[in-house]
Amino acid sequence: MAERKNLLLLRHGEVQSPPGVYYGRRDYVLSPRGLEQAKRAGLRLQGAKVDKVYSSPLRRCLQTARLAWPGLGPTPLPELCDLDFGRWEEVPIEQAMQDAEAWENWTRRGMENAPPEGESLRAFQDRCAEALLRILSELADGQTALVVTHYGNLRSMVAQALGMGEAGAGSLACAPGSLARLEFLDGAPVLSLWNG
Repeated sequence: MAERKNLLLLRHGEVQSPPGVYYGRRDYVLSPRGLEQAKRAGLRLQGAKVDKVYSSPLRRCLQTARLAWPGLGPTPLPELCDLDFGRWEEVPIEQAMQDAEAWENWTRRGMENAPPEGESLRAFQDRCAEALLRILSELADGQTALVVTHYGNLRSMVAQALGMGEAGAGSLACAPGSLARLEFLDGAPVLSLWNG
């Protein structure tokens, strides 16, 4: 008989942060609109079977997890944390772009480069892959996990599961508070919901 495991991937709701800045590791809370997005995600999840809930340890994800699935406390996983933007945390993106050499290195010179004192895209993707493998290894046959994480993590995990290559995540977009569903049948992934 085929083994089946399911992941419901939820992007956290909108945050209360200054506009136009990198805020990867900054621990912002949900905005009033983000709180509503998390509650609406919970309504969309009604009737779903969820056996485990995993979340980034940052408050915006923990808040989203608790509002979307209040019956089961989330397990915080450091591997689900957002990208570390280093010195560019809370810096307006336009200001970061003025550091032309660092900006060029990070945005155009491959997966090994990082924002100044931050995390490379290679390290970030490796961390997302570790999270995906860990969660799947902790699920028994027939179980479903709700995974609450960030924009980049969600896109990276789906792209990696589907074998879309290093650049595949860049072709995926998902709104705050949106859901995706990955179903694994004998380890073979199917994306059955995106931006739900």
